[in-house]
Amino acid sequence: MEPAQSGRAALDAARRRLQCRTVLGHRRGARGLRARRLRAGGTVRAERREITRIRLAYEAMEQAAEHDDVPAAIQADKDFHLAILAATGNPILQAFDTAIDAVLGQLFKAAIEIHMESFRKNLVNHLRVLEAIEQRRPEEARQAMLDMIGITRRHLEKYELTKPIS
Repeated sequence: MEPAQSGRAALDAARRRLQCRTVLGHRRGARGLRARRLRAGGTVRAERREITRIRLAYEAMEQAAEHDDVPAAIQADKDFHLAILAATGNPILQAFDTAIDAVLGQLFKAAIEIHMESFRKNLVNHLRVLEAIEQRRPEEARQAMLDMIGITRRHLEKYELTKPIS
């Protein structure tokens, strides 16, 4: 790699870390809203088609992991979370779907591009969320969502994409 390319790569990496820190700071508040809505049982009332949409997004995540397809992994992960958001039936949360889509896209791009293996390891937590929603168990879905978020946060901290939460 030429010095100019090396410098550009370092600058791009630093820019991604800064963007991730900003995104995560704002995401913490939204994440709490989503977890509380799960606890309140929003996804328990989800219609079959909404649950099917969550299931299809999860299956797309598995396929992306199997084929080491980063762009497909990012899209499927966003689709999974947006399908859960839609299933809550909460119009206030749903009004933020475009913003959440953009935030998740940036966050997942930084996390998955750096370490696809962490994406694979976190699939089990996505599956726990999905199964709890399918079985209409909001507390289990909430806990699985919190576990999944925790793994993502620790991964981002490990690779210095964000600062540890004090």
